[in-house]
Amino acid sequence: MAPTKSTVPAEVGPSSHSHSLSPQLPPSSSFVYSQNQRPPYLASLSDTQFAAATYGASKSLQILAGPGSGKTRVLTSRVAWLILDPGNSLQPEDVVVVTFTNKAASEMKKRLDVLVGPERTARLIIGTFHATCARYLRKYGQLIDLRNNFSIMDADDR
Repeated sequence: MAPTKSTVPAEVGPSSHSHSLSPQLPPSSSFVYSQNQRPPYLASLSDTQFAAATYGASKSLQILAGPGSGKTRVLTSRVAWLILDPGNSLQPEDVVVVTFTNKAASEMKKRLDVLVGPERTARLIIGTFHATCARYLRKYGQLIDLRNNFSIMDADDR
């Protein structure tokens, strides 16, 4: 079965750009946590953020929310939950974390070092869309007759 994608806001609030996720949805983990029994890496999340962070381990997730709303906290908590919750049976190299900016990727790596440890963080696939795609093209490009020493150019490089 192919993974499904869901879009949830980091916080439920008035927004015409995202769909709300009901905070009463149970996590898909084999463990259901009460507010005071959550592991430390999930303890600081609101109910809505918690629902997003623990939303279906076999499903991709996109977080849409404004600045300062907790997106990075939700995403890093989700990555921690994916690899630390025994009900998920995932290793760090099974998780791909894609961001828009190098700054966001760097911040997520720092936070994940604290949440899951530097050894696990080093095994994650984490980066910008461009860096992640380039990494996979360099690794698997030969399957489509692409040499791994290609260069990526933008309009200014012409």
